[in-house]
Amino acid sequence: LFLSSVQFFVQSTAMFLFTYVGCEVTAGGYLYTYAIKSGLANHTTATAINSVFWLFLSIGRGVAIKISQRVKPRTILAVNCSVGVVSMVIPIVDPNNVLLLWIGASMYGLALSSSFPTAFTLAQQYIGVDPFAATIFVTGASVGEMTVPLVTGVLVQKYGVGALLYILTVGNVTMGCVFLLIAWAGEHSLVSHGGLDVGRTIHTSQAPQQYERVQSAVE
Repeated sequence: LFLSSVQFFVQSTAMFLFTYVGCEVTAGGYLYTYAIKSGLANHTTATAINSVFWLFLSIGRGVAIKISQRVKPRTILAVNCSVGVVSMVIPIVDPNNVLLLWIGASMYGLALSSSFPTAFTLAQQYIGVDPFAATIFVTGASVGEMTVPLVTGVLVQKYGVGALLYILTVGNVTMGCVFLLIAWAGEHSLVSHGGLDVGRTIHTSQAPQQYERVQSAVE
């Protein structure tokens, strides 16, 4: 079965990271433009909204190091994907309310903050991450960083700046679907790799160190 192969987990995790990094870079690059062109903010306020996104993303990454000591990677990613969708739906509900955009940008930063290193940790939990798998993960993330903002720019130019919120929502729904597929396959013990059984939980004392190593490598 393809779902039982290490290849499936590697490709699925790469797809998750492709979407995640694409959404992060798109949000960071287009929130300012959205706030200006939608008429919700002047240049100063738009800059502040964009800064709040990055601020909460940074705060979330710091807090996640402690959270990873007590919470499983699967749970963290489930919460991240859910909050990511909700955070973009909030400003969609009333596109003319700048307060909802502030709230959405803040929540979105938190939702994305820990997804990258946690996805690595989950893959390690299920299959073990060797250098080849790590290369595939980073390559997927890099391709997402290049292509998603580009596609977003084309769609925004064609359909208007309001398309941004829907693009980010779809991106987070996609992340959620890929995550659910990975989690389902893992929890059904479809893979054993390098002596590490699927479903085995990384000891909580190892989680923060692993999180910090991945985060340092990314940065």
